[in-house]
Amino acid sequence: MDKTSAAPWRMAAEDYLAVVARVSSGPSAGRLTPAPWDPALTVAMARHRTAILEETVSSALLVDLAESGGVTTGMDTTGSCGP
Repeated sequence: MDKTSAAPWRMAAEDYLAVVARVSSGPSAGRLTPAPWDPALTVAMARHRTAILEETVSSALLVDLAESGGVTTGMDTTGSCGP
């Protein structure tokens, strides 16, 4: 990220903690390295030892994209599809 204009998106400790609080379990977080954009993220992941997969948060990510004009989806702002 230092070499590009990339910015972390929904990758802060508060994002992680919000999701890990509502999922019963997940795969092991594995080997952790410091997250320079949010040192608290590594601390939270070490405490919970659970990885959050993209599939777990894909609805929220798609809603973010739709609201920013990045993509068009059939989802409303809650992440639900359909009528």
